Amino acid sequence: MQFDKRSRTKLFMTMTVLAFLILILPSAFLQVITVPAQFILGKIFGTGTDSPNFMFWLGGFAVLIAGVYVVAFFTLSRIATTVIRSDLDELVVKSVKCNTLIIALSESRTDTSKIVEQASKFVGRADIIAQSKTDFHAFVRSPTIEGLSSEDAGVMSNNWQQAVRAVHALGADLKKVVVLVSSSSAVNWPDFEAFTQILYPEIDFQRHDIFLYGSESAIADDTFHDPKHINDVLDQILEKILQNKTPSISESQVCLDCTGGTKIYSIVAAITTLNRKIRLMYVNNEGVPMLFRANIQTADSLMRALA
Repeated sequence: MQFDKRSRTKLFMTMTVLAFLILILPSAFLQVITVPAQFILGKIFGTGTDSPNFMFWLGGFAVLIAGVYVVAFFTLSRIATTVIRSDLDELVVKSVKCNTLIIALSESRTDTSKIVEQASKFVGRADIIAQSKTDFHAFVRSPTIEGLSSEDAGVMSNNWQQAVRAVHALGADLKKVVVLVSSSSAVNWPDFEAFTQILYPEIDFQRHDIFLYGSESAIADDTFHDPKHINDVLDQILEKILQNKTPSISESQVCLDCTGGTKIYSIVAAITTLNRKIRLMYVNNEGVPMLFRANIQTADSLMRALA
């Protein structure tokens, strides 16, 4: 965790303003401290404002304050690289009012056309696909939907099932899902779009090709492995979502899922939510959606909180 240039500048400006108010305004400074300075210096050194040594000692106090200022500035700069405390607070999923979910589309390892075909038998029953791994496997062994065999039901146990679990967990408040598509998963988008529209026709699924962001990254073979590029894309998408005025969306209404995509994507997605109101979502290996609020307290985050 680095103390970035903007935060360092903010810290410098804050402390400079304080120093300016205390030291640079001599008339106000003298008016405010003359009486207490006279008393303190008189008690310690037996001198007062009429003494020729008064300004000498007053200047000494000014130098002392300036020294404290410099030491404090560089100390805070060093502390900024040290994590003071990290918190990953798990939230109750149903208590979070999420309007927009951001997910990454993973390349499917199975025949996607068959997934779409079988999804048509789950119209209005997305809750079955969204079950935990244990419950869904029990369903597959003994399907309760007419005309659905165990083999057909098993087709729905694919890596898109995690996305269904994430969407389903957020309930009726969810209105939009932003789907990040890499160069390798782009071929699966048509079937994924058809798949989601069968299960959730009321939700707006929007495709975002991350390999089209930025001139240099446009030719990348697999942009889910470039952390800098992923970070830039997420920043642009979040900025667009939060600047939208119809309707107005706040950070607390945005969830960022780190389940799909590559490990690099998951790491960058988690970092993106640090010290923000954006919720971090993860669907574990048992198929259980989890929501977190991630915080790391450093001098950097302290300065952002004070700003």
